[in-house]
Amino acid sequence: MHTPARLRPKRLHGNESGVAPGTLSPHDAAQPSRFHLIHYDPDGVREVAEPDLAAAREALGPTGVTWIDVQGMADTQRIQEVAGLFGLHPLAVEDGVTQHQRAKAEAYPDHLFVVVRMPDGEDPSETEQLSLFIGAHYVITFQEHAGDCLDPVRARIRHGQGRIRRSGPDYLAYALLDAVVDRYFPWVEHNDAELARVEDAVLGGTAEHSVIDTLARLRRRFARLRRLLGGLSDCLDDLREADDALVCEDTKVYLRDALDHLQRMLDQVEHDRETAAGLLDYHISRVNHEMNDVMKLLTVVSTVFIPLSFMAGLWGMNFGWMPELKWDAGYPMALGLMGLVSVAFLRWFRKKGWI
Repeated sequence: MHTPARLRPKRLHGNESGVAPGTLSPHDAAQPSRFHLIHYDPDGVREVAEPDLAAAREALGPTGVTWIDVQGMADTQRIQEVAGLFGLHPLAVEDGVTQHQRAKAEAYPDHLFVVVRMPDGEDPSETEQLSLFIGAHYVITFQEHAGDCLDPVRARIRHGQGRIRRSGPDYLAYALLDAVVDRYFPWVEHNDAELARVEDAVLGGTAEHSVIDTLARLRRRFARLRRLLGGLSDCLDDLREADDALVCEDTKVYLRDALDHLQRMLDQVEHDRETAAGLLDYHISRVNHEMNDVMKLLTVVSTVFIPLSFMAGLWGMNFGWMPELKWDAGYPMALGLMGLVSVAFLRWFRKKGWI
């Protein structure tokens, strides 16, 4: 029996109905699996591309740290072999292979399981699932496809930079998650800069009609970023509460620093989301106000011309005899009367404060 860090909701399997829990069934778009092994200690690094079970078993020892990175979920047989070698819980392995899991951190008797969403491009709508298994001497990562933001961590391992080669697998897991956190910074900054440009246009009165679509798109983007960063924050917070046997106190200090970075981004995203909502409301109110001004002007013009139209229609009736028809000053008198009526209406509107 495992001891999850949080109560698990009802499981949503990617398998067909009736398949036993823990059965691996890759989705139709799963890419071919690529395995990469890195074993390191303070004295050196050994890397093996496409390791077999013998190489993985040899790397799994009482000294050093072994990192196996699996990119692509198509080869479920090899994934099960590696999972069996390291004693990974089958339900956690199923979640690692099944995509679109919620961000979470779960504790098992001899390892931790973490799922986060990792940026995978220049747009927040492009993310991929990153699953981590953290044991006493190993870290195993599952990714949807090749290519990630973890190359800086690989470079630090290869060149012995920082304390990573002098630390355990918990610090490696922190470094991987911290790289994911850092990858969100450009997204947050890019969206904040785009919002600032839109804000200048809206407040300066130079915004085009399409700004409504832009602000709506930004609001959706900020909402998604908040959800992604919030899930990642929950995972890091759960790792800080993990057993000291798997996550030591020194690593928890670094996790707290990563949480601080996340919180700053969350604060920025929340501020930007509220700003976008306020700008959208302000722009709609401004457009409505301008439309009201136009409608008021048109109403004034229409109101002024109503009595003029009545007078013109009255004098334009085709009766055989009308008093003004035989009067030489009739036409100037009619125009003058129309002018006086127009001036009287305009003065009355001004007195009422309507114009």
